[in-house]
Amino acid sequence: MKRIRKIKNLILSHKKQTIIYSLFILTIIISAMTYAFAANTSVKSIIITSKNTSYENNEPGSWQLTKSAEWTNLGEATITLDVDTALLDSGNKKDIIFVLDISGSMIGSKLDRVKQDTKELLESLFLTEGNRAALITFESKSKIVSNLTSDKDTLLSQVDALAGIGGTNYYQALINVDNILKTYTKEENRDLVVLFLTDGYPNVDTPNQIAQYEYLKSKYPYITINGIQYEMGDTILDPIKQVSNSQYFADTKTLNNVLFEASLGPVPYDEFQIVDYIDNDYFDIENETDITVSEGEVKLEKENGKQKVTWTIPRFFSGRSAKLTIKVNLKKQYIGQGGIYPTNEREEITSQIENNRENVTSTQTPALSEGYHVIYDANAPSGCTLSNVPETQLYSVYDTISFAEAPSCSGYEFKGWEIATDGITKVNEDYFIMPESDVTIRAKWSKIELAKSMDGTVHEYGPPIMKSYSENTTEDYHNRSYKTKITSIVTKDNIDIPTTAIESWDVSQAGDGSVVAYIEDDGSGNGTYQLTLGGLGGIIANEDSSNLFGGNWNNRFSRLTSIDLSYLDTSNVTNMTYMFNYCDALEEIDLTSFKTTKVTNMTGMFTNCTGLHNVDLSSFYTPNLQVVTGMFYNANNLVVLDMSNFSFNRVTASINMFMFQNGSPTIIVRDSSAKSFIEARLSEVSIFGVNVVIKS
Repeated sequence: MKRIRKIKNLILSHKKQTIIYSLFILTIIISAMTYAFAANTSVKSIIITSKNTSYENNEPGSWQLTKSAEWTNLGEATITLDVDTALLDSGNKKDIIFVLDISGSMIGSKLDRVKQDTKELLESLFLTEGNRAALITFESKSKIVSNLTSDKDTLLSQVDALAGIGGTNYYQALINVDNILKTYTKEENRDLVVLFLTDGYPNVDTPNQIAQYEYLKSKYPYITINGIQYEMGDTILDPIKQVSNSQYFADTKTLNNVLFEASLGPVPYDEFQIVDYIDNDYFDIENETDITVSEGEVKLEKENGKQKVTWTIPRFFSGRSAKLTIKVNLKKQYIGQGGIYPTNEREEITSQIENNRENVTSTQTPALSEGYHVIYDANAPSGCTLSNVPETQLYSVYDTISFAEAPSCSGYEFKGWEIATDGITKVNEDYFIMPESDVTIRAKWSKIELAKSMDGTVHEYGPPIMKSYSENTTEDYHNRSYKTKITSIVTKDNIDIPTTAIESWDVSQAGDGSVVAYIEDDGSGNGTYQLTLGGLGGIIANEDSSNLFGGNWNNRFSRLTSIDLSYLDTSNVTNMTYMFNYCDALEEIDLTSFKTTKVTNMTGMFTNCTGLHNVDLSSFYTPNLQVVTGMFYNANNLVVLDMSNFSFNRVTASINMFMFQNGSPTIIVRDSSAKSFIEARLSEVSIFGVNVVIKS
């Protein structure tokens, strides 16, 4: 108050200072408004760029720092600093070691393109006198085809003679890089670049290649190893990252440009350092082990009571990227308060490359919202009177949330809550994990159904539980007249049978007509059918749902290419044995509606599903699963299998869980213990080349 009175008196007594002090007060007000705005706005990431050069315009030697933050557990967050730099070519003489994958998967057009584009690069390289190249090939073994030489014609003929064979051995290829360099003398104005090109995962001598790469970096600090991921998608995979400084992805159309870009000699930064100040009003780092870097050195210390992280990257080559992650904890008094908390106070970036030195300071920071709302949508049917509707509530991110009690609505039956917001992680059928967003939960209803019989008495249907089937069932839609000619299966939430139905059946467990099946012409003109299954308010799958859509070689759904099980409630199922056995024409299947907390047996569930490519089972939570024997036996064409919510803690039988005749899918799991379980199943049957990854 004294300060305010003093300012007021100064303004009154010194009229010439009126404008100055008015502007001063206005500045204070604007600053306060800015702070208030920031404190009420969640910011997931910010970008800081070099000032002297434009990263947006890809100016050589420029850089960009992307700083982001996200919650990783209740009261725990991860701050990530991603540094990307634009290449500044040295203009030096070049020694390029080509390390080319010639494994069996390269045979044909892929290897032809590699040979053609490698020769073009060699032709260009030798236009400059003094440049040299070497050639190493690898498959199950590796060979030094040529040491470093300026003999263009010999190298071109050696590239022409390459032929594909064998497996994929990164380790032996890197051993041969060392063999070439043992007698190598580094010259001051000469760059050494390794182009490591592959189209597959390592499946021989793995994981020895990781240690060999670290050895090469240590022994030859001037080396640049550029990994080229060829015809393997547009996301760089971990095996490539583990053996290269920088990574590129290419296909047959882009390979030429990628090879030329990856062959350039990068100028290193003389200095590159980032100092990050944590906002200790809200967050703390427990110790230095909670900080990881992809490259360089990191130090945690205190300065004026604030935690300071210093990240130094010695000999950081332009054109490379690097990452730092920090695990931080929100102070306990703020957990459950639902506030928005900035993670950092400021960033100081110092860089120098050639004569360009920069010192950039920024107070921009991510700010995380700690709490979000669960909103219940009663979704009231027309004409009903609702009661016991839950209120909107605030929860912390990563809280475990249980569904509220059921509301009531006269004339309708409550069928449960469904999550209307995408991307929610369910712990089981009754709980979910609170995300970094509001969540809407919507009620499902069905009208209470009554029907009159011929004598006028009123019949009320029982629960729409579907009956179970034996392995060799030939009744209703399983009979050979239809089963081998069914191209699509759909489910619905009523029992209305259209006039277009060729034949229909009561397939309810109780035999009361609460679940029906019928066949219609599918409209293709091929004498094939669509099967529809319907129940009152949806279908409740039998506890024993084995063989539900399964069969044998002589009596199977051999033409089934489409299946929609949205209205099939599997929450009571314990047995899914051979559920889709021999659905060999099915390429994709959407099972995101399946509830699997009670399932104990998935024996042969997808056995002989030879057409399946991408299978998303990420919604499967399996705390009671005991048997997975032959679950994916002969599912030969799997590309991606997402099992990221599976629990294998209780599994006691798993013989031949996987048995592939060909193919090397990516299997996504939830954690390291699940990864170890899957890898053990693969090794039991000598399946190599399958990439088992933990969901990020």
